[in-house]
Amino acid sequence: SGAALAWMLKVSDNDVAEMLFRNNALARKATPTWAGARAAAQAHLASLGIDVRGWQLVDGSGVSRKDRLTTRGLIQLLRLAQSPAHPELAPLRAMLPVGGKSGTLAASNGRYTTTPTRCARGKVFAKTGTLHDVVGLAGYARGIDGRLRAFAVMVNSRNTRYSKLTVRRAVDRIPTTLTGCW
Repeated sequence: SGAALAWMLKVSDNDVAEMLFRNNALARKATPTWAGARAAAQAHLASLGIDVRGWQLVDGSGVSRKDRLTTRGLIQLLRLAQSPAHPELAPLRAMLPVGGKSGTLAASNGRYTTTPTRCARGKVFAKTGTLHDVVGLAGYARGIDGRLRAFAVMVNSRNTRYSKLTVRRAVDRIPTTLTGCW
């Protein structure tokens, strides 16, 4: 449901993500197993024109070390959600955490609170993705012209010379540049 999706995106609830992954399989008349959900999700994304080459969906939460996505495919999906040809995807932006304000991007989580990202507070709408050595962020940033720009950033195999916090702050700077703040 839309409410479950909105909750999962805001707080990054892995259990809800897995439930939605399997429910999507059921909705597409596939077996609600991981294999069935993977096949249903990739087939649906491909039918929308999303380049899923290089994608490997092992689970619905992104917690598996074997999951693989590409920034190219994520940006295609984000742009498609802005397209008038797909009004069913239009609610996505409003469901995403807002930089410095809500969900996993809330100021209470240390996001968009320091220079140079503070000025992008309320202008970045994105889903986070964090594992031990992975930091990701994908969504939209509102430019000074008012337009939304899609972005996707992934850091895999984080160099342990840099803390996760340092890498996360560097990743947060990328959409900040799209807002014209930095």
